[in-house]
Amino acid sequence: MNEQTYRKMVERFTRFLESQHLKKTPERYAILARVMKQPPHFEADDLHHALDESGFHVSRATVYNTVELLCRCGVLRRLMFDARKIRYEVADSNHLHLVCSQCGALAEAEAPGMEHLMKRHLLEGFTPSYYTMCVYGLCADCRRDFSQQSADAE
Repeated sequence: MNEQTYRKMVERFTRFLESQHLKKTPERYAILARVMKQPPHFEADDLHHALDESGFHVSRATVYNTVELLCRCGVLRRLMFDARKIRYEVADSNHLHLVCSQCGALAEAEAPGMEHLMKRHLLEGFTPSYYTMCVYGLCADCRRDFSQQSADAE
């Protein structure tokens, strides 16, 4: 994550907190800073653990509440690839999520022209602010394993 994106997210979060008359606490900004260093598609518990590991001790409730605020102000996006886990990502680009239905591996892919397609054909009368799309299938490793099992069965 580059410095310019980080500053933009801090400004967005600050404006949101001010507009909602919420406190601008050091804990909230420390959580935001750590969010920007997290790998894509992280869980709130992973974030809490990373904060603890870095020596910044904050309650799990504070992490979850701040993550919710970051989603409400558009810094984070909440993602549900399956019914078991909620994951988060920094809301800095629109893209596809490729989800392996066998092992759960995640990858991202660009979708050039998707915004134009949505605006032109699918969303008449609706103004999108962002999109996220999941495409489910088999990753290369699982497809290879499946092919090998099929060959062994013959």
